[in-house]
Amino acid sequence: MTTIREASFADYEQVERLKARYGLAAYSEAQWRRIYEAGPLLARRPMPWPIGWVIETDRKESVGYLGNVPLEYEFRNRPLAGAAASLWVVSEEYRGLSPALVRRFFRQENVDLFLDTTATHRAAAVFEKLGARRPPAVAYDRASFWVLDRAGFLQSLFAHKRLRLPGVFASAAAGLLLAAETVLKPSHLRPAMDAGVEFCARFDERFDRFWQDLREQNNGLLCVRDRANLDWRFQQAIGNGTAWVLATGDKAGLHGCAICLRQDSPKIGLKRMRLADLQCLRGREDALPKLISTALARCEREGIHTFEVIGFGVEKKSSIEAFAPFRRQLPAWMFLYKTRDASLAKELEDSRVWDPCTYDGDGWLAQMKSQ
Repeated sequence: MTTIREASFADYEQVERLKARYGLAAYSEAQWRRIYEAGPLLARRPMPWPIGWVIETDRKESVGYLGNVPLEYEFRNRPLAGAAASLWVVSEEYRGLSPALVRRFFRQENVDLFLDTTATHRAAAVFEKLGARRPPAVAYDRASFWVLDRAGFLQSLFAHKRLRLPGVFASAAAGLLLAAETVLKPSHLRPAMDAGVEFCARFDERFDRFWQDLREQNNGLLCVRDRANLDWRFQQAIGNGTAWVLATGDKAGLHGCAICLRQDSPKIGLKRMRLADLQCLRGREDALPKLISTALARCEREGIHTFEVIGFGVEKKSSIEAFAPFRRQLPAWMFLYKTRDASLAKELEDSRVWDPCTYDGDGWLAQMKSQ
């Protein structure tokens, strides 16, 4: 017999053991607490907030868990409480109870916007069956990428296919890959350090001003990007090198900002950097290629194999794809949302209000694996 109950921090050890059985990344108890206690949403808007839900047997064994990450959103200057489903794991013999966890997640009365932004194929099927939707006209099942270390990338690709690439063929294969880049995208953006782009060691007052400028210019759905939210997500990762923050601007303020997260695949030896966020002020869109080309140059310098981009709205995605030489299909549509507010649901049917990326939801938590 099983029950589903609200989770507590006392469940930490059992949930982490369950995650380990299925090869999921381990988090420390301090990281658990940071996810659920340090978020600015609950500091500014105190409210009852479950850290998640547990499936428990009559022997008090945790056989399933779904986390509930609190997020600050805004839509047309209206504050929204967002919740991201996270760290979802269920023991194989109890998988039939998985939808019950999602129903508990969707039952929260304090939440305006429900999200699953790192969905697997199986998870997406459950969420969509229970009413979650895909953002309109956003390709969240496709990644654009650059290859910076061709030999290293090819070795990881062959490892993924469980094949061996003899050293004698490595340079020839790398040459073919370079030729493919030129054919597929002759004018693709190349690595180049821009003197006007800086790597930031912390989030200072410029980021609060930049956030205010973004809010004034944007009429869409925005996950809050003030210093408090940026610090919560990334400050520890900046310190250990798993996150880069790039900014460009002048004395008047920032024009653009990019956040990159290290998201390697150790099983196949792939070293990967992913673009987690990219924001530019209106009229300053020239910051976009400067930020990306500078990130590419640092990847190349540090021996990172690939630089990858997933998500973003229609216009930004089109610009990025014009720069990037390669595409890959993802195994699932990763970004889903739901709201009980009928008027908000109607407004979110407009593709122009969406600019979803790794910053949203729980995608940024992947960098915690390396901390």
